[in-house]
Amino acid sequence: MEKRTSATCALWEGFPDAVAAYATGDRRYVYSDSSSVEFDKPTGWETGDQVEGRVVGALLDLWAKDGPDGGNWDRTIDAMITSHPGTFRDYWLTARPKAGLPVTGQARSIIENRTIRY
Repeated sequence: MEKRTSATCALWEGFPDAVAAYATGDRRYVYSDSSSVEFDKPTGWETGDQVEGRVVGALLDLWAKDGPDGGNWDRTIDAMITSHPGTFRDYWLTARPKAGLPVTGQARSIIENRTIRY
């Protein structure tokens, strides 16, 4: 969750984690020892779009009630189904714009706050 793996792994492992967190309203990652960390307050996590937890946090912030995606994930789900992005970068640069989702302003600030920069 907190270490770099690959950009593909970070998206395809992070996306279902974000879906579960969004659906349950529980924005924590629970480790096998029962300790947890909130996706909003990661400490000591590596940076960039190859880190699963950074991708999860970005998606949750984009989907948030006050987020740029209008408080829901509907267009992201459509984008994932129709575009099949292989990485968060593909999602951000191709699938989001194609789905009519913003990639500037508040949306860009969200990913940059999650240490994802393009």
